[in-house]
Formats: sequence, structure tokens, C-alpha cells
Amino acid sequence: MSPFSYISVNGQTRVFIDRVMKISKEDIVAFIAALERYISINHEERLSLMNKMADEILSELTAAFPSLKIEKRVNHPGERVRPVTVPKVEVKLPENYTKLYIRLLKEGNPPIYACECDGNLCINTHTLREDEVKIVIKRLKEVISMNPPSK
Repeated sequence: MSPFSYISVNGQTRVFIDRVMKISKEDIVAFIAALERYISINHEERLSLMNKMADEILSELTAAFPSLKIEKRVNHPGERVRPVTVPKVEVKLPENYTKLYIRLLKEGNPPIYACECDGNLCINTHTLREDEVKIVIKRLKEVISMNPPSK
């Protein structure tokens, strides 16, 4: 949909702005508030916290599953997720286990939404709060223990 609609009315072309171009005053206030909050955040501290959470997940899973290859990764410049400096924990799995684990995590209680990176299971710390890390670790341990990957 383009930003304008061209409609013929009584032989004349009329130009209308599409609905997608219209926003409410509430949307403007929400945008300004979000922008002000984002600008005021200490981004070095935020990135440090994300790295700390990734390190905790990595450490706990590596201790529980020494046979699995688990590493912290940063997005490659070609990936969609921005900023590219956000750390993720990547669990390298045999074929078909990634989708199984993602589904089981999502269907569990609480539901956990993991992603797939190059065919492997990834936990994105950008979407976590510090108090959720232990919950994610517990659920990952449950899912992997109940469905151990075979090589």
C-alpha cells in the first residue's frame, strides 16, 4: 500500500492519505515516552547485564550437559536482530532436536520462546529480565533431560 490513494471522482483525480499514515495523539505521546526512555538508558550497563545472563545460562547448561556443545554468540552483521552486539546462548543440537526443544519450551509452563540460529537452539538475552534467567535454565534442563539428544 502506498502512502497515497488516487481515486477518480467526477472525472478528477483525488489524492487521499492512506489509513496507515494516520496516527493518534496517544500514539505520538507513547512514541515520545518510549524514545525518551530509550535515550535515558545506560546501554553499556544493559549490554553488560545481557552478557552476565548469557554467561549464567551457559555455565549452568554446560555443567548439567557436558556432552552438549553450548556457546555464547553475538549476531552476525547479516542477521536480522539488531543491535548485533546482543549475546545469545546457542545450544548445538543434532538435526530435528532444535524444533522439538523450541516447541516443548513454548508449550511448557511457563512458556518460553526460544529461537533457531543456523539450525541450533538459541536463547536471546535481549528478551529476558534478570529474574527470568533461573526459570529459563530450569525449563531448558527439564526439556533436555526428558528428551536427551542422540548423536
